[in-house]
Amino acid sequence: MKCRRILFPALVSMLAGLFCSAPAAAQVLALFPTCGKVGDTVKVCGSGWAEPSPGCYYTFLFDGPEVASRQPDGLFGPPNRSFIVPMAAVGNHMVTVELRLSSDDSLLQSKTEPFKVIDGSDLPISATSPSTGNIDIQFDPSKGCITGDCDEIVFLQTRNPRRIRMNGSDTHLPYNEAPHQWPHGTEIEATFVNDIAIDRIYGRPVPYYGLPGGAATVGKSIQGGAMTNATMQDEPKRGDDSYFVDPMDANNNVVTLAIHFDVHAYCAKGDAAGAYLGHITWSWSRNKGRVDGMGMPDFLGDVTIGAADTMQPSAAFLAALNAWIAANPGFKLPMSKFPGCI
Repeated sequence: MKCRRILFPALVSMLAGLFCSAPAAAQVLALFPTCGKVGDTVKVCGSGWAEPSPGCYYTFLFDGPEVASRQPDGLFGPPNRSFIVPMAAVGNHMVTVELRLSSDDSLLQSKTEPFKVIDGSDLPISATSPSTGNIDIQFDPSKGCITGDCDEIVFLQTRNPRRIRMNGSDTHLPYNEAPHQWPHGTEIEATFVNDIAIDRIYGRPVPYYGLPGGAATVGKSIQGGAMTNATMQDEPKRGDDSYFVDPMDANNNVVTLAIHFDVHAYCAKGDAAGAYLGHITWSWSRNKGRVDGMGMPDFLGDVTIGAADTMQPSAAFLAALNAWIAANPGFKLPMSKFPGCI
């Protein structure tokens, strides 16, 4: 049954109560993340809103104007949309979600949460290459992009290994093919989706980079309390024996190995569990025959740091994570206190 346009205000009010009655739970509006640059994507969701029967819709407003398509009736709430941060001055802004009756646009519920527009210098995630071939990545929770408390800030990293041949061909580098053959290479290859996989040592119980293993430290963000940076380090190494040689055609010889990495800071425990907090990309590459300043074989490569942002993970990233979880059924993704948000 649809809420129809009624000429009597009292009857409109009564129907609104019938068709869009609010549940007993407290009304929640959540933004993931709570800050970002112009052009970044922000997820808007919540819980405890009225359950709209057909005839109600949500609007999503940024300082007044709508920034996302309306969520129509029939979806039974709560609000669930994403928007692109519009052109706006660096600083504090307001995001409002309204629940309205379709028949006459009357307001049934609304809630507002603050959002901070930041520039590149304010991003919570950053990276440096302190020496040749390695990278240090840091997430600073004091930058304030977290919805709720997070007791464990960790990193999820995907890898996309490549082999570049003398003829310019750039293809996936398998972990189960000689000479670049690793222990459990077949099992590792099974977790790749479109050349991308979670970057974890085979057999580790969690997908979080460097945990356990010592290549990462866990961060914490307690509003009004402890703030601890999360950090991770990586230093890929490859020797010349990892490069394929075709004895029949030198054009097929592999001359460069490269790995493209995609990194998200992630809340693994606490009110914000399951939230993606910051994002950065980086790449590593090494040409065959590389030597150091003394003419000795150099297993290190060159690191290129990409752009940092607060973007939510891509479909490719999530596909790789789901493939890792499917191969490791003992691991369960953390549950958010915001049902339906993450």
